[in-house]
Amino acid sequence: MEKLIEEVMLLQETTDMPLEDILRSVLSRYHVTPKKNDLMVVDNSWQAHLRLYIEKKTLAGLRVKTLKQYTLILSRALQTINKQTKDISTTDIEKYLAFLQHKSDASKRYMEMIRITLNGFFTWAEKMRIVERNPMDDIDKIKFVGKRVPPFTEEEVEKLRLACDKSRYKIRNRAIVELFYSSGIRCFELIALNRDDIDLDDKEGIIRDGKGGKQRNFFFSDIAAYYIRQYIDTRTDDNPALFISRNHDRFSDDTGVEYLLSELGKSAGVKGVRPHRFRHTFIQHCIDKGMDIEDTMLVVGHSNISTTKIYYEDNLSKTKEVYKRLFN
Repeated sequence: MEKLIEEVMLLQETTDMPLEDILRSVLSRYHVTPKKNDLMVVDNSWQAHLRLYIEKKTLAGLRVKTLKQYTLILSRALQTINKQTKDISTTDIEKYLAFLQHKSDASKRYMEMIRITLNGFFTWAEKMRIVERNPMDDIDKIKFVGKRVPPFTEEEVEKLRLACDKSRYKIRNRAIVELFYSSGIRCFELIALNRDDIDLDDKEGIIRDGKGGKQRNFFFSDIAAYYIRQYIDTRTDDNPALFISRNHDRFSDDTGVEYLLSELGKSAGVKGVRPHRFRHTFIQHCIDKGMDIEDTMLVVGHSNISTTKIYYEDNLSKTKEVYKRLFN
């Protein structure tokens, strides 16, 4: 009974279906027989498998934001297909993807994200012997032309610095901008930093729970250290977080910092000011300054060198420069 209730609650949270339709859908996947005025339920549904999959990903250290995204994507897909997990075929997946693209006119990039998420779930289901064969095996990757986010120009960075000086929390905002700009850390990594995680004398910090739960060191500039020190000196609270919101609490998720940067961008007249664009800019600076691919991989925390390699392959102007120096 508890499992049935959980499944109903899951669908209420992730879909807009009326409660009557949710109950009808959930109960259709169970064999229900009366037993002393109670329901005896044999669980054999995709909801149970989805719950197990999300639990596994939670133990693997995935972020709450990512887990919510997986739950939403998979529950919508499996609810629409409306079959037990073991009975879902390649044709069912193809029909769902076609339906989704037609209904929402989704981009190829988004459709590929859906495909990857479904493939992850069914790969796990095959390993767990829930399905005999992964129905995603015969579905090709959805190709799209990726648009790399352009790095900030020096002029744009200066405009953002001036915008910080005009903002309400100018020292904190300047410290955040300088740390993003000179370290390339991810937004959720910055939010999780504690005061004890950074050494302002050596301009070095430690990320204790990075992407994939990995720990690594990072470095930052003299100017970042200066503004972080100035910011800490203004603090009268005992919150261990390096950066806090206007409510004197640690930022709860990326949203607060993303909004902060967006507002700075509007004030500065700079479009597309987001945390990850600072990371792209930092990686580009590493390449421009001649840092080799292995060192760049380490300082930005890429787990696979192929991810870092993309930036080097895209840097054709730098490659042309090196070629001219060698052969002309």
